[in-house]
Amino acid sequence: HSRRLSLPYEFVVLNDSSPNAWALPGGKIAINRGLLLALNNEAELAAVLAHEIVHADARHSAQSQELGSIISIGQVLASELLSNAGYNHQAIQQGIAYGGLYGQTRYSRSRELEADLYGMKYMSAAGYDSRAAISLQKTFVELSKDAKADSFNQLFASHPPSQERVNANQQTSLLLPLNGERGEDRYRQELRLLRKRQPAYALSDQAKTAIADKKYRQAINLADQAIAIEPMESEFYEVKGAAQTKIDQASAALISLNKAVALNKHYYSPVLRRGILQVNLKAYDLAEQDLLASVKLAPSQIAFLTLAEIAQQKQNCPAEKRYLRQALSASNKNRAAINQQLTALNGRC
Repeated sequence: HSRRLSLPYEFVVLNDSSPNAWALPGGKIAINRGLLLALNNEAELAAVLAHEIVHADARHSAQSQELGSIISIGQVLASELLSNAGYNHQAIQQGIAYGGLYGQTRYSRSRELEADLYGMKYMSAAGYDSRAAISLQKTFVELSKDAKADSFNQLFASHPPSQERVNANQQTSLLLPLNGERGEDRYRQELRLLRKRQPAYALSDQAKTAIADKKYRQAINLADQAIAIEPMESEFYEVKGAAQTKIDQASAALISLNKAVALNKHYYSPVLRRGILQVNLKAYDLAEQDLLASVKLAPSQIAFLTLAEIAQQKQNCPAEKRYLRQALSASNKNRAAINQQLTALNGRC
């Protein structure tokens, strides 16, 4: 039902607790686990996805990038993990790795109104009750007034809710059929397992906060509780391994990260984290394998800088220079220091 049917649309769920959704140029649409759990029915999900499809249709994300309105690099944590994503979602992984995530774009008032209007038309044409877009926007307006609704701040920063949007959606609904589906029972059934696992994800989020607060043993304990609830989630082992690394439990951390990679070898973050740990253990060949695997999934500056460190240890000057140049290409951060390293290397090889 979209205007640009030629776009190769891809939809992916990010394993992230913050309620958000966003569109990459080229038809890549992402919705966070946290937003799935905040919705009440299939029609509200259709409203969210249709809204993001319009952003992709109208090239809003690409235009925002061209205007330089993407948030600065580094504000999205690399620990946000992609759920069961393989190579088909490489572009989205790269977006996370770079940190300049399109989900942080603040869309203008006119673009949000346009996405609401055509999104409601799309969802109605697909057989859904367009009035779900009204109830959803009303919920977001109320939550935006609630200082306790911190988890929604990211969504509201990129998609600011307003009474104007509620009013416009109400007017649009008058022009659309009223016999669309809501799909409440079906949605509840589909999310049953995810809701059952939600306490484990909450514990993992607490563990990440504990790591940020340098409470590493508490983080390990919280990660263990999450694992006890859901032992097949890669993220929980990675969080545990990150905390163990901080208190010099390298061997235990390696066991945790091995498990994280085994459970989700198609996501760059645990592979990258294990590679960095292998450098600390001076297992340079194993580290190099992991780091090269991680940059195939998502080229990050830290991976290239660590590969340059390994090349330095192996006294491979050409490789060190190559990785430093790739580090410059991967991010605008640390440019002065990296250029200084390259200048020093140019005098040697």
